[in-house]
Amino acid sequence: MPPRLTSSQKKVLHIWEPALKDAVRRGDFDTAKAATKHIQDILRPTGHEARLMKSKNRLFEAAMEAGKLNLAINGFVGNRRKVARRTRVYLEATTLLAICYLRLNDLKSAKPLMAEAIKSARRNIQSERQRALFWRKLISRFEGESLIATLSGTGSDVLVASEIHREAGLLVQRKNEDEIMGLLGQSVPVLASGVMEEVQAHALKQLAPREQKLLPSPVSSDKKVETGNKLFTTFGRFLWKSLCDDRSIFRKRVIEEGIGGLLGGEFISENVCNMLNERKIGITIIAVVLSALIIRMGVDTICKNYTPLPIMD
Repeated sequence: MPPRLTSSQKKVLHIWEPALKDAVRRGDFDTAKAATKHIQDILRPTGHEARLMKSKNRLFEAAMEAGKLNLAINGFVGNRRKVARRTRVYLEATTLLAICYLRLNDLKSAKPLMAEAIKSARRNIQSERQRALFWRKLISRFEGESLIATLSGTGSDVLVASEIHREAGLLVQRKNEDEIMGLLGQSVPVLASGVMEEVQAHALKQLAPREQKLLPSPVSSDKKVETGNKLFTTFGRFLWKSLCDDRSIFRKRVIEEGIGGLLGGEFISENVCNMLNERKIGITIIAVVLSALIIRMGVDTICKNYTPLPIMD
């Protein structure tokens, strides 16, 4: 049993643990690495290994969000070896390792980890209700990540922000939110939909029929709207960094110029186009619909509802 932390040690941790969590949200690996070093300097000498390993998971999640997938994979593999299988730290590392492989479009490597994560929740989450909520969140995350990974490298359209913004504005005038979300689901190519359905089937197969019935209902009974929601939620995690992070160019413009003026321009569509270009997704309709949804919902809603959260929250 490790000794109690002193008040001065707790004070240091109260600074650096939130800083690490924030760095994960922003995909800032350098800050995450510095924060983890400060945390490790406190926890390793005192023998608080379980708490330290939780921070190590966050460090490698920051690497994953920064696109350093090989580094993240090696880190999660190492963390899984160091902690007991019954712990939440192990469950978290397993889940994030599966997501790393999904982002590499390596479904073969991801599948056994997805299965293990789903099964591990039985012994790691005691409440039946919380377990069912976690399963729904986990499966939706796997589905969304597989969609975007499969979309990567597809489409050859040149995304022009001014044209995207003009089309998005027309769409907002003609369609309500559910209709636009359905268009997003409809825009997904057959191949990507097929991979998502394969991921969904594999995940559900790990649950007994009784457990499947406990899962919360989907957001919508309309399959296209539901697919759109999964895709938008995953895109929202990436767009949050450019639209909501206080350090982003967009947020600085919000402060300087006011949100009303920004919505009349092309800034939202520019962010959408940049995000899609980074992922080599050249599909105009997806850019248009994403821009329309952000305009329809409002940036403040995106920042509130699509903040990247740790998988175990």
